[in-house]
Amino acid sequence: MSYRRYLNEIWQLLYPQRECPACGAAVSRPGLCPACRHRSQSLHRCALCGTFGESTAAICPECREYRPLFAAAYAALPYEGRLRELLLDFKYNNQTYHRRTLAALLLAAWQDWQPPYRIDAIVPVPSSAARLEERGYEHTQLMAELLAEELGVPLEGGWLFRIKDTPPLHDLPRQQRFAQMRGSMGASPQVRGKRILIVDDIWTTGATALACSSALLEQGAEAPLLLTCAAGATW
Repeated sequence: MSYRRYLNEIWQLLYPQRECPACGAAVSRPGLCPACRHRSQSLHRCALCGTFGESTAAICPECREYRPLFAAAYAALPYEGRLRELLLDFKYNNQTYHRRTLAALLLAAWQDWQPPYRIDAIVPVPSSAARLEERGYEHTQLMAELLAEELGVPLEGGWLFRIKDTPPLHDLPRQQRFAQMRGSMGASPQVRGKRILIVDDIWTTGATALACSSALLEQGAEAPLLLTCAAGATW
């Protein structure tokens, strides 16, 4: 643990955050304020990929054309405003204490979602070796650890891994993202017959979800579920 991260952790223990990750309103415990929780519950999502849309259709155009490999996905809120800033600070600026707030956000999203599937394990999306060395911590695992503890489900961080590094995807066009992620993930044989919940911070194009799902299915896992803090795609 870096010295800066250590100081951040100590500061958060002494002065814990009590702000809604979506609007910044004061809250009594980590997670959404009542107004933002209500908003999250009322948003219209694609029944398959979980992205947000204004249409009343059950399934978004993308999923109608290209049915995803995973069973279903769900995101807590759109990738915007205060939540976007918080996720960027958590991922890139060593503000790892945000994991408590984000894990609470994931837990609330899971409870609202209530998918009709059992899960055998929670698996965080792994970073590339270059990003992990640069950042110094696996941000998705920090969230997933707390979520797994709350749900009483094993966390299996080694069941999904990178087999090739990829460049940062945020500035790449959609098709290039899919091309870069193709074949980038591998999975342990231990996933065979298991129903996995994949945990990630942000859903954008779905390229990472496709790569993770493909790797798990190749090793005999059941079609996985995917849970994220935010989604950037709309329809």
